[in-house]
Amino acid sequence: MATQVGDVDFYPNGGARQPNCPSNDVAGALSGLASGTFGFDSVSCSHSRAVDYWTESINSPCSFVAHRCDSYSEYESGACWDNSDGSYAVMGYDADPSARGAMFTTTFAESSFCGTEFKVSFRTKKYARTTRGQVEATIIGTDASTDATNLFSSDSKSFEDGRTYSGMFMSRAGVGTPSELQLTFKASASTSFWSRPSELKITRIDLQSNTGITLSHCGDYEIQPGSTMSFTTAGNC
Repeated sequence: MATQVGDVDFYPNGGARQPNCPSNDVAGALSGLASGTFGFDSVSCSHSRAVDYWTESINSPCSFVAHRCDSYSEYESGACWDNSDGSYAVMGYDADPSARGAMFTTTFAESSFCGTEFKVSFRTKKYARTTRGQVEATIIGTDASTDATNLFSSDSKSFEDGRTYSGMFMSRAGVGTPSELQLTFKASASTSFWSRPSELKITRIDLQSNTGITLSHCGDYEIQPGSTMSFTTAGNC
């Protein structure tokens, strides 16, 4: 249901088809027709997730943090991850009765569904040589650490000078307070005249989460191909 009907409406994963549920597009409908389900599998699967999310919100220490946004795509970009009063709410059993508006959040495709979403951004150094590859991030906290996770969909992403690049990922680890961010640069084997394997030069790093974490780190750094660099000081920008 896309139309808002309550004081507060929660839209997990955009509110339509939930992850790992059958597709309700034309191909999915034809498949359902052939199996005799007529597409009801997709509808029932997505609707039953409401019960799953509600049950998990009671039994799990993890909170489904949702934010008031104009659209799910805006939420996915991290543009509305504002944790000021009234701009976010917890979906499920612990929902605040005073919450208002359309609230969006993301879940995992399988139980346990709840997790924390992270956005890692970095700015490349001006006049640095263009390089290609993948950047892997690990967040180490006072309580736990995330798995090392690729920030980009391509292992041969081009990093040009003087630009900001952002990657997002979700983790079930309750990190607590982040104490260290590790970035690993894996250079691409595919090269061109303008894009050869070289170090990744960055001048600013920002870490943000949908639970209210906001950290920044500035300086001149060169991450060599195949190496990992740790950042432990924040707030120096």
